[in-house]
Amino acid sequence: LHWDRTPGAAGYEIKGQKAGGNWITLTVNNGLTTTKDVYGLTPSTTYRWKVRAWCDPQGNATSSFTPVDTFTTAALRQAGGVFRTSPPFADIAYHRDKRLITIHLRQQHEPSGQVWMYDIAGKVVFHDRILRHRLAIPVDGLPAGMYLVRIANADQSVVKRIVVE
Repeated sequence: LHWDRTPGAAGYEIKGQKAGGNWITLTVNNGLTTTKDVYGLTPSTTYRWKVRAWCDPQGNATSSFTPVDTFTTAALRQAGGVFRTSPPFADIAYHRDKRLITIHLRQQHEPSGQVWMYDIAGKVVFHDRILRHRLAIPVDGLPAGMYLVRIANADQSVVKRIVVE
């Protein structure tokens, strides 16, 4: 998100929502900052947002909210029912029809590692070791949504987003 700076602002309050959903509040505690990265958004979805300046550090005196702005997130690329992403040392694929995530560590790297899967609230919903370059993660018990998959071996670590449908 990006907005115009308000001279003298102590910070900003951002309200955002999925179109038709509940508003959430984000804060920026620096009046010089005019951007906010947001994560965990759903692909192909329209969002609405507005911002107002805090005139004091506590947010007691504020400006009016800007007019509501909208944007739509990009769609996921799909190939044959499988969503793929490739970190530097591993291949991750979500097989929607099999309700399975597969991880394959590339041959030139350490053949073992660990994987953690986090829900959008940051709770670990899966953790296991990767042995002999491969691991399959069943997602039958997980609700649809965005998850972060962290893969680490002796040399490196990477985090990728996966959308379970």
